[in-house]
Amino acid sequence: MRTSGLLFAALLTASAHAQWSNDPNTNLVIADRPNGQATPKVRIFADGSCAVSFIGNVGNGFDTFLQRLDRGGSEVWAHNGITVDDSHYSSSQDYGFDIDADGNMYLAFRNDTSGVIQVGVQKISPAGVPQWNGGAAVLVTSVASGVFIGNPHVCVTSDGGVAVGWSQNSSIGVQKLDSTGARQWAAGGIVLTPTTGSYSFAEIKPGDNGSAIALWVRPTGNINSPRHLYSQKFAADGAQLWNSGNPRIVYDGGSVQNGYFPTFHSDGAGGAVFGWYENSGSRYARVQRIDSSGTELYAHNGVPSAITAGRIHLDPSIAFNAATGEIFMLWNESTTGTQNTWGTYAQKFLNGERQWSDDGVEIVGLTSAQTSFARCVLSGDGMMGFWFTKPGFTATPLTVRGTRLSNSGEFVWSPRILEVSPTLSDKGRLDAASSPQGCAYVVWHDSRTGNQNVMGQSIMPDGTLGACPAPCPADYNMDGGVDGADVDAFFTDWEAGASNADVNGDGGIDGADVQTFFTAWEAGGCS
Repeated sequence: MRTSGLLFAALLTASAHAQWSNDPNTNLVIADRPNGQATPKVRIFADGSCAVSFIGNVGNGFDTFLQRLDRGGSEVWAHNGITVDDSHYSSSQDYGFDIDADGNMYLAFRNDTSGVIQVGVQKISPAGVPQWNGGAAVLVTSVASGVFIGNPHVCVTSDGGVAVGWSQNSSIGVQKLDSTGARQWAAGGIVLTPTTGSYSFAEIKPGDNGSAIALWVRPTGNINSPRHLYSQKFAADGAQLWNSGNPRIVYDGGSVQNGYFPTFHSDGAGGAVFGWYENSGSRYARVQRIDSSGTELYAHNGVPSAITAGRIHLDPSIAFNAATGEIFMLWNESTTGTQNTWGTYAQKFLNGERQWSDDGVEIVGLTSAQTSFARCVLSGDGMMGFWFTKPGFTATPLTVRGTRLSNSGEFVWSPRILEVSPTLSDKGRLDAASSPQGCAYVVWHDSRTGNQNVMGQSIMPDGTLGACPAPCPADYNMDGGVDGADVDAFFTDWEAGASNADVNGDGGIDGADVQTFFTAWEAGGCS
């Protein structure tokens, strides 16, 4: 028999506060080891909790770390997270991070435990326990000493395995592992080498039927030669599916910038959606969609986000709505020539056509304040965007700002620009992801205390800061039913002050959460 939530609210008193801050000046500190950390990445689970990976220097080199936060922002594991890989590098490189629907986390990284640099992969359970190879990394490469290995990435495939990609001297390699960490393809993976020029790996994402799609950069000659974008889809058995087994050219109309490795998105139907910018010719940011068979759906070399004369478009970030086929893009823009003014702009594409005019939506007009690290995520039927801003081109301190646009390109928030982190400090490597509830989680590394720490912020759909509301307070334990087990789980967390109990997302754990929970529970669910 159900008991009134008001009775429980009367019996219990307020408790602790959630950990995601509602004050932009005091963002959540996720990691603060003394020697600094960098390159944070955030991935969000269906219940609104998240995992944050990062690289940290613990004294004997840069290692790979991982932390879980519950929906309220409380640390699930010990402060500063768990060590996924203990290496001995004097500097850091990029690495790969993905999650699956069961809450497992996968990281790909350079590993030197054998005395030779290889690509290692590890699976971490929701409890923070390594699942493969007795806690040691599974090595997917088998190269000799002196072979360059770099930029490893990983994705979860639709059959429960993972695919890994990396750079290897002037080639790229890909490998697939099953759910136990067993290699599925040839020893050392499938290695692709061009007849001229070189390949440099960029990203890997899941396709359909256990396949994976890889993207890489191809310099056609020396370091100053044009750099093109190539892609290929690898079947579950390693067969190369696109373009009769030859790489699909995504872009060869000019050149992308040296040192630039764009990412992309799976389209949910076995294909991919790409976004990038060119460093030659018109200097446009572009999008392309390739379907499951490898056919370009837009004009070759993609569709420009804006065609404003006298402008260059830099470092775009895309978000893809698989239900509608809409692509959202956020980018930073500057003037040609001196590049002494900067702004931030957005565009929506549908069926290969620009939807928000030929110039896009002006979020921040051109000023002397330089913008960088644009990051775009879905929110409702529109998008949120986040970026760094610094006072001038030569200034070091940066702030984090954001905005939300509706499906029609209108500003949702008032004021339209949100100060996510207005504290002027040296910041870097902004990353963002959106939750099923429409919230966004943003992470970056920040030196405001003198030490380079990983910091984060949760942003709700209405533009306020703090914990994202529960997906469905009634089904608190998320087992698919609404019963007494949810009451027990809720009050266990509520009495302990666990931030998950902030079911109304107002930043506090109090009687209002009890009333919110029981209103939904007595109704038998959530609408």
